[in-house]
Amino acid sequence: MPRDVQDAIKKHAEDADPTQDPDYQAAVRAYQKRHICRLEPWPEDLMQAYTEHAKDRTVFKAMLGPKTFHVIGNLKDWDITGILPSITQPTLVINGRYDTAGDGVVAPFFENIPKVKWVQFSESSHTPFMEEPERYFQVVGQFLSA
Repeated sequence: MPRDVQDAIKKHAEDADPTQDPDYQAAVRAYQKRHICRLEPWPEDLMQAYTEHAKDRTVFKAMLGPKTFHVIGNLKDWDITGILPSITQPTLVINGRYDTAGDGVVAPFFENIPKVKWVQFSESSHTPFMEEPERYFQVVGQFLSA
């Protein structure tokens, strides 16, 4: 991320709830435009989901905490990599080249699930079903048909 975005995130690292600060909001939006959905403008369905999310952040705060970039909620230490080898069904793992779930996040699933296929979408971030829908539905359809 550009230095100004990084600085805005670091500046608010200690704030109890920085979500109302305009600099922090701009930093989050820059991150989202790069790693959540690279389409401009965002599709209406995605905008609606974010609008609804903003109305009640109870679940988000419980899972992650009040901040997008500093996880202190229930998921902070959550780790299922130890049980991945017990998944016996064929599994499709996907991510986008610019995804918030980058290769380092996805690799343990690929390395530890016995019957796994990993597909990366080269022109997508976290929403390849919106960014590359034709290829996405082809990949998912072929996987489900196999």
